[in-house]
Amino acid sequence: MNGGANGFESFNGRLRDEFLNVKEFVTLHDAREKLKVRQDDCNHRRPPGPRSVT
Repeated sequence: MNGGANGFESFNGRLRDEFLNVKEFVTLHDAREKLKVRQDDCNHRRPPGPRSVT
């Protein structure tokens, strides 16, 4: 596996742990709106996480 694949696995795991397993969604539209808010938070408010160098 290359570094890119591990990055996606890490992202998917974090998304699942921090968002999908915690939030409740009433409709698909509700899920998309909540995901937009999380995406904005991750892209503009949270400091970037540590990056592994392999």
